[in-house]
Order: sequence, then C-alpha cells, then structure tokens
Amino acid sequence: MKTAEELYKLIEVKLPTVSLATIYNNLKLFLKHGIVKDLPYENGLTKYEWNSEKEHYHVTCTICGKMKDFYYPVIKEVEFLAESISKYKVHKHHLQFFGICNDCAEQEVKRYEKT
Repeated sequence: MKTAEELYKLIEVKLPTVSLATIYNNLKLFLKHGIVKDLPYENGLTKYEWNSEKEHYHVTCTICGKMKDFYYPVIKEVEFLAESISKYKVHKHHLQFFGICNDCAEQEVKRYEKT
C-alpha cells in the first residue's frame, strides 16, 4: 500500500523521465478497470493496493502510518443494517482499525527505559 508520491519515488529511480502526473493518470486508469483499490488515509491522502480477490480490512499504525492487511470475512450484516436504517442501497463499506505496530511499540519501550 503506497501513496502516489511513494510510488513515484520508487519508480523514478528506474525511470527518471516518469512524472508524478503519469503516476496519477495510470492509477486513475487502474482504478477504473478494477486493477487497484484506493484506500482513504489520513490528512486526505490516498493509498493504493492491488485489487485482490480476497476481501480484507486494514490495521494502521497511529505512529508510523504503516498499514497491514487483516483478513476476516466481509461483515455483510453491517451493510444490511445500514440499508435497513438509511434506506440506501449499500454496495460496499470501509472498515479500518488503528493501533501501534510492534516496531513502534518497541521504540516507545526503549525511549521510556532511557528516561
């Protein structure tokens, strides 16, 4: 899972003539054709990942921002309840978990032990 800017930095090493606009244009095309999915991220940023067949959710570290996949069956009952309450036809939902990754937790412990 990467932002367009992160993808640009990775790609420009091998293809220095590529522009950030090219990255955005390709991501837009990939989204249109279902090749990638966009994931809302903090501060209005978007991260992108390959559109896998296996439905999953994400856990995001609130310190470093690293995201990890969390596999769990799709929670269809929540969609049905949302439809029932709102009278909308729900076609998808977004559920994300937030916490602290092991690396950041270890750094916090080390920082605490130094004081």
